[in-house]
Amino acid sequence: MGKNGNTSNAYYILTATDAVPDYTGKTDTPTRAGYTFGQWKEVTVTEGSTSTKNVYADDSSWSLTSPAVTVSPASANTYVGGSAVTLTAKVSEPVHDFTYSYQWYSNTSSSNEGGTEISNATSATYSPNITAAGTTYYYCVVTVTNGSDTTSATTAVVPVTVASQAGSVTISNNKTAATYGDKPFTFTYTANKAATVTSSNPSVATVQDNNGTVTVTIVGAGTTEISVGFAGGTDYSAASDKFTLTVNKATPSIKISATPSTLTGGGSVELTVSGVPTEGLLAVTCDNDITVTEKDGKYTAQLPNATKNYTFTAKYTGTDNYNDVEKTCVVKVTRKSSHSSSSGSSTTPTNTVSASTASNGKVALDKNTAKKGNTVTVTVTPDAGYQRKADCHRREGQHDCGCEEGR
Repeated sequence: MGKNGNTSNAYYILTATDAVPDYTGKTDTPTRAGYTFGQWKEVTVTEGSTSTKNVYADDSSWSLTSPAVTVSPASANTYVGGSAVTLTAKVSEPVHDFTYSYQWYSNTSSSNEGGTEISNATSATYSPNITAAGTTYYYCVVTVTNGSDTTSATTAVVPVTVASQAGSVTISNNKTAATYGDKPFTFTYTANKAATVTSSNPSVATVQDNNGTVTVTIVGAGTTEISVGFAGGTDYSAASDKFTLTVNKATPSIKISATPSTLTGGGSVELTVSGVPTEGLLAVTCDNDITVTEKDGKYTAQLPNATKNYTFTAKYTGTDNYNDVEKTCVVKVTRKSSHSSSSGSSTTPTNTVSASTASNGKVALDKNTAKKGNTVTVTVTPDAGYQRKADCHRREGQHDCGCEEGR
């Protein structure tokens, strides 16, 4: 940006594009804190035999910008003899070294024009004098000054309602904790006038008011704030009461069982899983590299013929409303030996031992199965008038007493 020429004003080659109708040079709009730019002015600069048309700006090219102002609160409610109300006007972006002044007004209607200037109400805050029930409207005019430049802005209207007496709401018999799946519960409240009951998070709990008795229905896990209140008027000031309800996730009562729970030799088992919510995911697995098969909601597994305990696990992955759960059951398998040995097998087969019915007496064995090398004792008891020939032991079909087989 350069400053040259034969005029008393500063002129600038950097300017706005359409400030001067017949100026076609490249220009930019300048900025100045707290001001709005109006337009460029034209100047012809002569240097020797060359004349150049440029544009420039001076103080008259700028105007003081009205400040952006807000007021809080947006409305207020109190009662005669109650706590004071404080209104606050605020400049959103004050400019350093600018001067800001305030003047508050009251009005009988909701308008920020035509109000009555309030004596000595000349600061950024104002507390109305509460003497009688009714509604009065207040606003503030904010004036900004910089040297000889001045402008102003007006806030929105703030209605202040004064009640003849204080309002009251009291909640009783409420709960602050519940679990998803719990039945609805109720609480009661008392209030000076008709009140509204709300739940801040209806996805957690809903409310239904029945003349002061409120039914709370659990919808999901989470937290909600349940409040009861009414707006202020000239009869009662605004009042409310509230409580926070926390709904915890439910823990499903999942159980898993196997049929059968014990096996002799390998075989198939069926797993039954109960208590699983319709939401969430269920997985049934087994240790020892056993595969569990699911079909139409039924779980089965084939267990080998080996003495071992097999642990089945039902793992439920929860949702926003259910906790994760993991339950187990154990199937005990006892190895079943083969009745016949194959060549080279180290397994000794088990044989069945029995005795034929004897004439004129009774024959009893001390065991009914035996392996090779075992001893089986045979007890012979003669009937009355008879006597046994001899006691003997049978080993692999031979009798050590020398008697013949079957005698």
